[in-house]
Amino acid sequence: MRGGFAAFWILMAILEVSRRWNPTVVDWLGPAGPWLVLVVTLLPVIETVREFRQGRPVQAMKTALWSVLGIVTLLYGPSWLRF
Repeated sequence: MRGGFAAFWILMAILEVSRRWNPTVVDWLGPAGPWLVLVVTLLPVIETVREFRQGRPVQAMKTALWSVLGIVTLLYGPSWLRF
């Protein structure tokens, strides 16, 4: 699951770099951008609860750290990824 989170954030970084070169690149994403970030912010929290219940607190904390990227992006990220 953490590999999927890493892939998502790498993709968002690539899209942001390409958006800075050509602003029309992320127009296809439209209003879905902030919702995708919100989902990818909440999924690690859900996975963290699941891992705590399985008795794996270290893995749970590693997973929970992925939600920090989403929180920072929603608060201070590029405008096309914020509400």
